[in-house]
Amino acid sequence: MKILFVTERYYPENDATALVVQLLCEELQNRKQEVHILSVTGSKKVEDCVVNNIPAFHVFSPTFASARAYVNECDGVVSRASAMIDVAVNRISKKLAYDVSSTGVINRDVTKIERKIRELINEHGYDVVITATAAFSKAVALESLARSKEFRGKVKFGLIETDPYVENIASGMKGQRRRARIKRGVYEALDFCYITPQMERGLDGAVTEKYKDRIQTYEFPKLSPPVISSPSGIEFDREYINCVYLGMLDASYRNPTEILERFKNVDKKIRLYIFGYGCEQIVSEYACERIIMGGSVSHDRASAICAEADILLNLNSTMHNMLPSKLLEYFSYGKPVINFSYINDCPSLKYTQKYPLCLNISMGDRADDSRKIEEFAISKSKASIPISEVEKLFSDCTPGCLAKSILSWIQ
Repeated sequence: MKILFVTERYYPENDATALVVQLLCEELQNRKQEVHILSVTGSKKVEDCVVNNIPAFHVFSPTFASARAYVNECDGVVSRASAMIDVAVNRISKKLAYDVSSTGVINRDVTKIERKIRELINEHGYDVVITATAAFSKAVALESLARSKEFRGKVKFGLIETDPYVENIASGMKGQRRRARIKRGVYEALDFCYITPQMERGLDGAVTEKYKDRIQTYEFPKLSPPVISSPSGIEFDREYINCVYLGMLDASYRNPTEILERFKNVDKKIRLYIFGYGCEQIVSEYACERIIMGGSVSHDRASAICAEADILLNLNSTMHNMLPSKLLEYFSYGKPVINFSYINDCPSLKYTQKYPLCLNISMGDRADDSRKIEEFAISKSKASIPISEVEKLFSDCTPGCLAKSILSWIQ
């Protein structure tokens, strides 16, 4: 069977969704399926290539703040006038409803993706096209193709929703309502749709019931044996217990202040490293010998950092339907984890309460939390769990589990 995955980013512009797509494609390939990948890129310098024996195609779509940046990135291939039009349309359409305008007019991003998918289907004869996406332009493109007479009954189309960030934050209330209407159209047109249990909590029950024949929940498949290509380059002082946070921070929904307040009062032999982006000003106010800002790092380097750290930190958001996918990635290292939650019914607790080397901090009394962190760090910093045991605990969070489910839908 020939399968095309459509995603926002892929090599060399990796993110969490790209990693899921990579793991899932490798798993499907191991199950004797032929798999290709199409990703959207903001650079005309990115060329089609083969990554881990999987052909990867690209479609160019501008995401730049200015026409000048757009022209520069394209090495002058695009005229300034054309760049100004593309950037303006992109800005307006995203402002109105994040990918689709209030009138339902599909923007250039969707059109370009749809055109490229059609071209690849006709060239390679795919049996199945699946989009793994947070931004819905890819899903809207698939909806259009699924409704067309050209492919109806010949190609199966599916969706794997990966992140509710867009509808929680980026869209605004009006954008969320429009996006909900768009999602209903997508659910109606596609053959199968996967959503996480956290997303299901935010979905209208009537929608779930109406499309129950094609909507299925899945666990984020980030649990996989780590691949470390090279050392991190971070010189961790082994006289200290080195605790590491990796990821995005945001003052509105993932604010690091409470973590920093707790760590500034723990034992002087415990160090906190923060790698990622966001809230740099807040973190810098606490920076000292024991609280260190590491900046943004690539995924490969982040993997090495996780392998070399003593304890890994997860900071949840204030949203009820968001789960940091890196939590499952943390578990794959078998390291002790400290999990910080802002809300009582935090989605992460479903997972952390099963993981033997986890301390859950619910942002109570700061002094008491600091004491708990200190005791946990000192007693558990050298402990570990084999990946085989972790996979038994979270067997439904592996790429193999999702690959098996997808094949059951399409075969």
